Amino acid sequence: MFVRGSTLRDSSGNYITSRRLNLEVGFAAIGTGGRHAELTLIQNEFRPTVNLSEAVFLTYLAKKNAEHAPGVGKKLIWY
Repeated sequence: MFVRGSTLRDSSGNYITSRRLNLEVGFAAIGTGGRHAELTLIQNEFRPTVNLSEAVFLTYLAKKNAEHAPGVGKKLIWY
């Protein structure tokens, strides 16, 4: 799950605070694959200013890399 903003909730209903959301890069990833996903976005220099098609592609790459973490399934749901 990827979020932007400082008053959102994670999949457990917990508020995602600004401490967990790095506003300088404009994204956060949560869950057991969160670190994998964040590293993918950082390595690919994701910024809030990237165009939509690049953002979707990088999000997909981040999800695929997150699948290496224990418990992360292969199912992908876009909202």
